[in-house]
Amino acid sequence: MKKTILASIVLASTAVAQSLTATPGNTVTQLFQTASNQVVAGMDFDASQNVFYLLQTNSTTQLVRRNAADGYSAATTLFDFGAPVFGSFVRLSGQTLYFGENSLGSVRKYDLANSTSSLLATVIGNYDLDISGGFGWLSANPGAATFATQNEVVKLNLSTGATTTLLTTTDYSGPVALDTAGSLYYGATQYGVGGDIFKYTAAELAVGGLVLDAGHKFRDNVNNADFTLPEGSPALFTTDYSGIFREELGAVPNAQTWATSTHTIGFLANSGGAIFASVTDYSANRSAVFAVVPEPATASLLALAAGLLGFRRRGK
Repeated sequence: MKKTILASIVLASTAVAQSLTATPGNTVTQLFQTASNQVVAGMDFDASQNVFYLLQTNSTTQLVRRNAADGYSAATTLFDFGAPVFGSFVRLSGQTLYFGENSLGSVRKYDLANSTSSLLATVIGNYDLDISGGFGWLSANPGAATFATQNEVVKLNLSTGATTTLLTTTDYSGPVALDTAGSLYYGATQYGVGGDIFKYTAAELAVGGLVLDAGHKFRDNVNNADFTLPEGSPALFTTDYSGIFREELGAVPNAQTWATSTHTIGFLANSGGAIFASVTDYSANRSAVFAVVPEPATASLLALAAGLLGFRRRGK
């Protein structure tokens, strides 16, 4: 049964997933594609593989939801900025969505339980957010308006919106992720300090006053666009805009390429053992969202596969 499902996914991928190619041992399936002049600008998935994302158009930017149950066919708008701001991230924690844009610097939260949105904080140049220990860990460049290399990682109080600067860098903007021990991984950009991944322990974060230095370099790499770190996973998933990589968190480096694209891989997320990626073709100004799953599949991945195959049958 496992082989039959995986073979069917491969056939589906060959038919529709043209802008993201899996490496041997992995499978890519396209979930949905936006219309022209609509791009995905930040996304996250819940435990049921429903997706929440920022959709940026020529006239506005919206927080949107699509459900796995209907094969991601219907898009529901949850919040509308009323202007075409540049989206930066979407992060789900419990029943609350946190999402940001770096045109005005607003960081907002959306309560899924009562369908209400509120402004949490204004952080100029906000780029990426992870949530751990009841706090947000936010990467932002306060000099973004002048393209200054002065990125920061701040601790964000998710109740009050207050921020405390913990890490300062001579970088533009880089992604962040935290593991279950509370250690922070920061991805430097090729255009700022030449790339590489840096790691800071929970004890170091508690003290603050951190910088990018050789003593905190965790891995050599070229560039970092986005991170996703599945809870309890032994590996961090990264993208450099053109590939998706699995990077072991252990002492021995063991980077593996999971997928590549000739278009722009912008955002990563994870749920149920799958890694999700948004890929944007800027020549057509549209995005597609894909699932990347390893073989052999686990039971949770088989559930995802069955849902995708069900959608394929209904769509015929």
